Amino acid sequence: MQTGGKMTVKVLVKGLLMSAAITFFAVMILALLILKTGISEKILHIAVVVVYVVSCFAAGFYNGRRLKHKRFVWGIIGGLLYFIILLIMTMAQGGVQFRASVLTTALICLGSGMFGGMLG
Repeated sequence: MQTGGKMTVKVLVKGLLMSAAITFFAVMILALLILKTGISEKILHIAVVVVYVVSCFAAGFYNGRRLKHKRFVWGIIGGLLYFIILLIMTMAQGGVQFRASVLTTALICLGSGMFGGMLG
């Protein structure tokens, strides 16, 4: 049997991988929509926010379901991990300017993860 710490890390990694898979497939669908329909930038921005919400909610839900105690905290951690990975990837492309939109994205990720954790 695994110790509590190893199990917690394993659950968090699985939750993060699940949210990454959801993001990957959603981005592929969005790319196809852009290619076929030429959707506007405003609609694309809304769709990206929806992808953040769904991905962080799924990670939080998984974490809360598996860890069973302090679910909202594990949900927040799931959203935080997602946001950190998102921030690192954006920084690697040289595209981060710390504005209100970065804070808004962080709050969306943390809130979605927390909500998922509470329902998990």
